[in-house]
Amino acid sequence: MDREVLFYTTEEVSEKFRVHRKTIGVWQKQGLLPAIKTPGGGRWRYPKKEVDELWLERQRSREFPSR
Repeated sequence: MDREVLFYTTEEVSEKFRVHRKTIGVWQKQGLLPAIKTPGGGRWRYPKKEVDELWLERQRSREFPSR
């Protein structure tokens, strides 16, 4: 059974936007990307819906958040 992906990893988001992983952390701190921390491991996960919406918005405007 295929499971729908609900969250992206930091690496997946950075690949999607073609930016460095650290840039994703900056965007998160700026409030551009909501994120949750995984239990125990402390790794960040980004909701697929919000990431995809931001990506589409940025593709339309061809603007990306600055660091």
